[in-house]
Amino acid sequence: MVDKNEEAARWFAASRRGVMLHQERADYELWRRDPDNAARLAELQAIWDELEQKPIAAEIFDPPVKRVQVGHRGQLVAIVAFMSLTGTILTRIDGGWWSTLDWWSR
Repeated sequence: MVDKNEEAARWFAASRRGVMLHQERADYELWRRDPDNAARLAELQAIWDELEQKPIAAEIFDPPVKRVQVGHRGQLVAIVAFMSLTGTILTRIDGGWWSTLDWWSR
């Protein structure tokens, strides 16, 4: 025998999925006409709505993290200084080695 609550859960999931074949849609509509089935479906919808309002999973899996705010200007200055230093060092390297990469062809 089919458990009525399990059947309601299957139809609720199918309706949440959104896309149904024509025959599946007709079976769903026929099933939903029964007042007991409609009541079970409404109960599942109420539970679903309540859970959507309380993001329990988000609190468990994404705990609040305290982040230290660093000014964007300070980050920009640090990046520009690093790139300037790197560029200066790279242009000071012996041009023959840098341009031909003769060590690679050996």
